[in-house]
Amino acid sequence: MPYTFLDCAPSIVQAFLQNRKHLTRRSKGLDLINQHPRNWMLREMNELEGTATFISRKNPQHAQIIHCPYGQAGDRVCIRNASAHTQPGHPADQKARLDQSDHHLFLEAHTRPQDAVELWRIIRHIHVSRILEITEEEARDEGVEPVLDHGQSLGWVNYAPHSTILCGTARESFFSLWNVLHDSWLQQTANNPYLWVIRLAPLSSSSEV
Repeated sequence: MPYTFLDCAPSIVQAFLQNRKHLTRRSKGLDLINQHPRNWMLREMNELEGTATFISRKNPQHAQIIHCPYGQAGDRVCIRNASAHTQPGHPADQKARLDQSDHHLFLEAHTRPQDAVELWRIIRHIHVSRILEITEEEARDEGVEPVLDHGQSLGWVNYAPHSTILCGTARESFFSLWNVLHDSWLQQTANNPYLWVIRLAPLSSSSEV
């Protein structure tokens, strides 16, 4: 069964382990579309093939079919703690990069020891959406944290540096986190870029790995 590796920052692995994070948003492969996102319209998303078809608003005869680089529905994903697999100065460190469409640390390595696996997920759904279209429910599934007092909700964590004001909604919390993690995306967020929206779920048994 096809699978890919997802080496994550420790806090993100923790969000998965705590069953808070079920969605991830990514931009890889959509660079052409996001140069001028207003000029494109999503016509079709084929989850089984992992492809998205975009139509030019200026020339409806012109289409772009883009394959999702993260896989397709039914593929397995191995989520692991990136810091447990690299050390400062290690050659793999030089290839580490923070994916601009999410806060996961990916390492450009082709093989990993099986005993280093943290947990497995399966891709349940993939679709394409513009960042500002995220719903309140989706923001919660992105793993942002509620602030509780004796079981009562006070709001949502505001990830902006030195902020003492809570967010009123999960969407606000998501964007506060997004802006902290993706400084270079601040201007692009205003342009409302297209992103892959990938829903992950735990495997039902070890035999699925």
